[in-house]
Amino acid sequence: MIRKMCMNIAIIYESVTGNTQEIAQEIKKGCNDYHSVELLSVEEALKTPLNHQEIDLYFLGSWTNKGYCGVYMKAFVKQLDQATVALFQTAGYGNSTEYYHALENRFIEVLPENTRVLGAFCCQGRMTISVRNRIVSLLKSQPQDAKLRLDIQNFDSALSHPDQHDYAFAQLFAEKILQRY
Repeated sequence: MIRKMCMNIAIIYESVTGNTQEIAQEIKKGCNDYHSVELLSVEEALKTPLNHQEIDLYFLGSWTNKGYCGVYMKAFVKQLDQATVALFQTAGYGNSTEYYHALENRFIEVLPENTRVLGAFCCQGRMTISVRNRIVSLLKSQPQDAKLRLDIQNFDSALSHPDQHDYAFAQLFAEKILQRY
């Protein structure tokens, strides 16, 4: 029987509403027992002296902040030199492959140039009620705005995300990344 090598894996995430944290936990489940896995919020990771030389693989996750990863994640990745990473994000808006690909590219843009990216995963996440309230308020003053009506539909459909499908895909994503490593 061939045993897989043991890696040191750090899962670092920035989550505002809990969506990205949930996906981070599922990614951890996808990393099998042969590996040493540390799961930290990016705030913890910024305060904790990590030995980056000993970490083989980073799973870096963020909520979507106006189309970009969070500010704490942007600060954290500056510490990474010649790191191997896999990216994951949650996004309330734009539940489409094209949008998710654009988010991935924007995330990659903030990484140091010498970073090796093995892949990316994005899924829809629920948003805070204040987002819906803002859209409803705008819709009252602009009742004919079709985009605002679509935004309400998107908000309502995002309420159930991340869901069991998203969790399963996150675990599968982790397994595929480990195979690529």
